[in-house]
Amino acid sequence: MRILSWNIKQFNFALNKSHEEQHFRIRQIAAFIADCRPDIVAIMEIRPGTSKGSVNEQMEHSQGALATEQLMSYIGGNMRVAFSGINAIKQPTAGELYAFIYNPATVELIGSPTVVYHDANAKVSGFKNRAPAFGTFATRAGGNVFSVAVFHAPKPSDMNVTQIQELGKLGAFDFGDLILCGDFNMSTENVGKALPGFSTAIGGEGTSLRVNPDGHDNAYDAIFYLAGKHLQCTNAGVLNPLEIVDEATSSDGLVKQEISAVKRYTSDHAGVYADFTFVP
Repeated sequence: MRILSWNIKQFNFALNKSHEEQHFRIRQIAAFIADCRPDIVAIMEIRPGTSKGSVNEQMEHSQGALATEQLMSYIGGNMRVAFSGINAIKQPTAGELYAFIYNPATVELIGSPTVVYHDANAKVSGFKNRAPAFGTFATRAGGNVFSVAVFHAPKPSDMNVTQIQELGKLGAFDFGDLILCGDFNMSTENVGKALPGFSTAIGGEGTSLRVNPDGHDNAYDAIFYLAGKHLQCTNAGVLNPLEIVDEATSSDGLVKQEISAVKRYTSDHAGVYADFTFVP
């Protein structure tokens, strides 16, 4: 079972892009995902494109959701998509949706993805602005129940260990075996230290794609999972659009303009993926 976590920059209809440019971008993202062949994709930064909204409100007709539906048409096959609600707490209009794209032939979605609440009053303690969301699944083979939590952290200056520790509390919820992925805007090492009981499946890679000579920057994207459960990570890697484009051009390194083009037509983050198996 393969989980892909990808923060796709401003995943909606960008006003400065033409219709053709937008569809080119969606087709390119779809090709990268298809090559990775994941069972579940957790996508971040799906902007609602609206001036209204509240925490956990479903906004399927927003710009970002529509762009995701276009992505699904290019991915093809039997893949399905389900959206969480808005993840912002203090500023709902600045929030975003999460999307879970999944293969119903290999996993079954149980219920609907939702933003995580910590109490009956819908207040998420410990988080400064954005909350995580989760989707619960069962494998078609074996019926193993597990959950994928996704978190797009606020800007680095808004992040601290206390907020990451709140993510660690997700292990106390009845989610089954838990996989935690996202853009944490903190180093993988610091996040891992604040998550007792979790193991690192993938992290520490330069996944934030900036216009540097090597195109790499901060190592903020990672996947963790609860150790001591039934999950075992067997393989992991980085879905880096820069490397894929570099191989296609047979060059010795992308120049600044080429890196800018990749960021424009795909994302300013690479995706991270991890393969898991279930053990007794």
